[in-house]
Amino acid sequence: MSHELIEKEYKTNDLYFAAFLQAAGCVMKDTNREGSKFFFIFVDTGGLDKLKIEYFGRRGKVVALDYADCIQGLKALVHS
Repeated sequence: MSHELIEKEYKTNDLYFAAFLQAAGCVMKDTNREGSKFFFIFVDTGGLDKLKIEYFGRRGKVVALDYADCIQGLKALVHS
């Protein structure tokens, strides 16, 4: 019997949500530029839906300095 692990991905072009995901411990797998839009691609291990609901419901909790650092890092990545 063969088992194949298929890695799911989550893609967003929202820099602040991407920074929240990073600060929450999600792994960013890649980035992709499509025209004028820049996308952040995360490994989806099953918890991203819950984090999305918490973030957009204004209930998400991360360490403020980690979030600020992630914003700065992603902005640098976008503008490099």
